[in-house]
Amino acid sequence: MSDAENKRENESAFSRRLSWGGTLLVWLAVLLPFFFLYVVSRRAVINEVRLHAMGVAIATASGIDTELLPEIRSAEDMGTPGFEKIQRYLSRQIESNPDIRFIYTMRRATGPNASPSAYEFVVDGPARDFDGDGKIGPDEASEDPGAPYDATDLPALIEAWDRPSADPDISPDPPYPDLISGYAPIRGANDVTLGIVGVDITARTVAMKLRMVQIVIFCVWLLICVLITLIIHLYYQQNAAFEEIRRLNDELAARHELLRRTSRELSARDTQRLDLDFAPPRARTVFDRFDLRAAHIGGAPAGVFEVDQDRVAFYLASIPYASGNASMIASLISVALNALAEGTGGAPGVPSVYVDLSDPGAVLRRLSALIANDLPPEESISLLYGVINLNDDSIALAAAGSCFAALCRRASGAVESVELVAGAPLRSGDTNEYRVATLRLNEGERILMVAADDARAVFAGAADRVKGEPLKEEIARVAALFPAGRANLLAIEAC
Repeated sequence: MSDAENKRENESAFSRRLSWGGTLLVWLAVLLPFFFLYVVSRRAVINEVRLHAMGVAIATASGIDTELLPEIRSAEDMGTPGFEKIQRYLSRQIESNPDIRFIYTMRRATGPNASPSAYEFVVDGPARDFDGDGKIGPDEASEDPGAPYDATDLPALIEAWDRPSADPDISPDPPYPDLISGYAPIRGANDVTLGIVGVDITARTVAMKLRMVQIVIFCVWLLICVLITLIIHLYYQQNAAFEEIRRLNDELAARHELLRRTSRELSARDTQRLDLDFAPPRARTVFDRFDLRAAHIGGAPAGVFEVDQDRVAFYLASIPYASGNASMIASLISVALNALAEGTGGAPGVPSVYVDLSDPGAVLRRLSALIANDLPPEESISLLYGVINLNDDSIALAAAGSCFAALCRRASGAVESVELVAGAPLRSGDTNEYRVATLRLNEGERILMVAADDARAVFAGAADRVKGEPLKEEIARVAALFPAGRANLLAIEAC
């Protein structure tokens, strides 16, 4: 994968992480107002339950026969007609209001040291098997008349002696379940309070009401979060699409410039004679340590150019002789490599066509992306690309296509074959990896490269017969061993 592709992949991964991170923050931000909405809704439900309990207590208190209450003082009075009449009345109130768990009457204790918080039961609602287990548990039993009750922790119950009131929130009341209670005074003659009516609604009932609020709030929150998430992802996708369009526009502009220059070069070639004689782009390149001489023979593109003050690049191409587009392909390679060497598309406003020219594998990958898509489907290009590093006298070579062979002639006269691991030729739609071979080139040594059918066998056999020849004569003698016009050779010598 190229550096540009790695960069795009890293940017894409970063955008995805940023997208999900931003989405999570938005979800949390949206959750905050919904949390406050739930708090307000819970308070509203609690108030609604309080008012309901207090309203039932007021209505019940107004219907109790006040003349019967003073007659009920202790457990012995449970069988009296007055007790049974009031209990039946309380039972009807429970049946008419399913939310109510308990309903009862109380009065303040009358002992000498009784405090305002000391109450005692008068008539309690009948015992009921609320959990359906067939037994009356402690939280289901009915309290006897005269049973004491301490209201110290229930200021609303104390206040109820004077006016209707209700607990501010759910409160514990062992052995009974957690409750919200409403209270109302029972007024007798001359508006004297004879007792109070208490109405209890359990926390379970309140929770059921709150659950509906929770479900509605959660569904609305989830819907809003999903919509916001879609908007965020659409935004990022739109940005990614714009970036991709920009990248494609840049690439299209670079290809357009490349084709324009290719067309210009083809037009110039139509007016010139095709010369297969020696025509190296730069016959001699002078450096501080030693000189480099280059010679080339053949009709396919070849070239030598400086990458920087420490490195020199060279290339040798091979084009199928049966191709009817050989001239076009040759110009395409030449223009593309020149564009890479210049690091620009060559025209104002044309984006950079950058690649690390010192990395043969990266250059072939970039050329594959830059050239191959402009080739006819049936065409392909074989290309050998190398870089000489003058800091350590090393040569790095990579080949696209298997038609190349390379020999290194040492200063001692020995000839070494360079093992090239060829990648696939450059052709439309392919994305390939290219392995790089390395060797050293010292002063007085040369490297010869050939692109031809069966190049390895013929080239290796020619090595001993052309020993010691000057550079141009040597590649000419090697070329003569191949069928006429079927070999392209490039030689580079350190001297």
